[in-house]
Amino acid sequence: MNIIQNLAKQILIFTSIILLFSCQNQENTTNQTEDSMEDIASNISITEEDSIPKMESNENLDYIPTSNITYTSISRIEKHSENDSISKVPRILMLGDSHLMGPFGEHLQRAIHNTEKFDILSISIGGAGSKTYTYKMTNNCCGYAIRESLHDEVIPPKKSLRYLEYNSVRNEDVVSKKHNGKLSKVISDLQPDIVLIALGSNVINDHQGLINIIRDNSQNCEIVWIGPMRRSGLTHRIKAIQNTVDKNNIFFVRSDDVVGHDTITTTHFYGKESRLWANTIFDRIKPLLDRIGDDKDQKLTTIEDNLSQE
Repeated sequence: MNIIQNLAKQILIFTSIILLFSCQNQENTTNQTEDSMEDIASNISITEEDSIPKMESNENLDYIPTSNITYTSISRIEKHSENDSISKVPRILMLGDSHLMGPFGEHLQRAIHNTEKFDILSISIGGAGSKTYTYKMTNNCCGYAIRESLHDEVIPPKKSLRYLEYNSVRNEDVVSKKHNGKLSKVISDLQPDIVLIALGSNVINDHQGLINIIRDNSQNCEIVWIGPMRRSGLTHRIKAIQNTVDKNNIFFVRSDDVVGHDTITTTHFYGKESRLWANTIFDRIKPLLDRIGDDKDQKLTTIEDNLSQE
């Protein structure tokens, strides 16, 4: 009987030890699991949907300014006398929308400036289509910029191009105040050798009207139309431009095969994409730039040779 009792007692002790060990392992496993979950949770950013302000269907926040910085300055190109040799430097006028106002325009103008052959004036108006430039130019959408660079002007790599006028938000200002917002007066004063038109993203069209203003005020200038990025209705947009190109015998440079998809929202190209776009367009117009620049150099050399012989 004692033997049976001792055996039962040993079995009970052994079972208790097993149960205790099992409970400890389970607790350790549970703790490890909880620790792992805490580590995972600490690396997850959880946002409650109710904490995100919801926009009503009729609500539009585009009117809220992101900046109210404004610059004005005096054009140096317009100070050039017709008797100065510098006036023989070829001139480029760039016209465009918010893409030209942004990094794309900065990179494109800088690329042309780095040839050291051209004086350049660029006018960009947010939300602009070709029709925008056929009547009094005003900042009635989302900002505008007028940049200027002279062929021999030193612009450090990390410094922005010089602004004559600038505003990043709508303020109903006249664009190009000296000319009372009239593109015809800008062209008449500048007498550009090349006009670059970077338009087509915004369907506010009077393509022929814009060409007429350019031709009426600078008959011998070359015109290059830089096409829009890919977006809804691209075929319609390009056909409208192509008809104008064919009718007026001007150049057309496409953009829709360069970088991604542009949208009708406020999304634009920045960083490497804007630089790639600008550099590709520069490469495509470079043959014309070389021809105009070389022609002017040759004429200037001939003039200087004739003056020295006299």
